[in-house]
Amino acid sequence: MIGIILAVLLLLVTIQSTFFFLSVLKVGFLEWIFFNGEMKKIFLFVFLGCMAFSQGTPTFFDAVLAIKDQSILKVNVGLEEAEATLDKEKIVEIDGILKDFYQKEPNSFIYPYLLSRLYYNGWANFFEKEESNKEIKRHLVISLEYAKESIKLNKDFSDSYRIAGDIYMEG
Repeated sequence: MIGIILAVLLLLVTIQSTFFFLSVLKVGFLEWIFFNGEMKKIFLFVFLGCMAFSQGTPTFFDAVLAIKDQSILKVNVGLEEAEATLDKEKIVEIDGILKDFYQKEPNSFIYPYLLSRLYYNGWANFFEKEESNKEIKRHLVISLEYAKESIKLNKDFSDSYRIAGDIYMEG
């Protein structure tokens, strides 16, 4: 019984946070997916719990499959992998994909933010591993420019400020 109460409380907090991102910050569904990694897991947990009680209803995975552009979900996973492994080929691949998305949707703050994150956590760390100070600085400047662009497009998104602040502190 306590587990059910905690799950309901967790769901209520998740709904409130989701409302904040979608209504107050006015981010799109795909942007919400990027910034709320834990929320996806919570919704998945609650939906799978509901599935245990009622069979034959659509699952969370059916909702994800309904998203028209599945590649953006793969990019999120690829970005996290590139940041963790510092694999140059993966970084190059994600860099190209994000730049392509950004060209298609230049008014979306998500793509310059993700590019700033890639250049900060991916490229700069890659070149730090290679001990190339000139390339580190060059990629931090690029990251800062993308962070500034993201801030111009959405002043309420704090992660862009965090990246810009981190670069200024290093710099």
